[in-house]
Amino acid sequence: MAATKAKNGNGANNALFDIAAQTSEGAKAAANNVMEAVNICNEYGVTFLNAQQKLMQASLDIYQQYTQAYGDFIFGAYQYTLEQSLGWREQFAQVTEAYYAKTQELAHSEQKFVLEAVESLQSQVKASSERVVEMFTPAK
Repeated sequence: MAATKAKNGNGANNALFDIAAQTSEGAKAAANNVMEAVNICNEYGVTFLNAQQKLMQASLDIYQQYTQAYGDFIFGAYQYTLEQSLGWREQFAQVTEAYYAKTQELAHSEQKFVLEAVESLQSQVKASSERVVEMFTPAK
């Protein structure tokens, strides 16, 4: 009986060892499955982060292009306005110079007319003075 007990005890121990071994193999398999899932998630996470980085870089490139285009537009508009303003100023200066030249010409011709009138008046006064002197001077 003692031998049967020992035999039964060894059988139970072997059964426990078998169960423990199966459990250990199951745990290893489960751990391997979890590690495989973690590695797959890690790969997808890296892929996702790379895609997100590319998207952010593309967004920054688009923003840089937009700001460059907007800056060029504003600069071009300012330059066009400045050129138009300078053109208008040049036209205004030409018109003003033309009117100033015309005014100078008119002033010069009026001044010439006045001088001629004064000279004519002087000669008339001189001639009148000489006649008056002749009238009041006794004849010789």
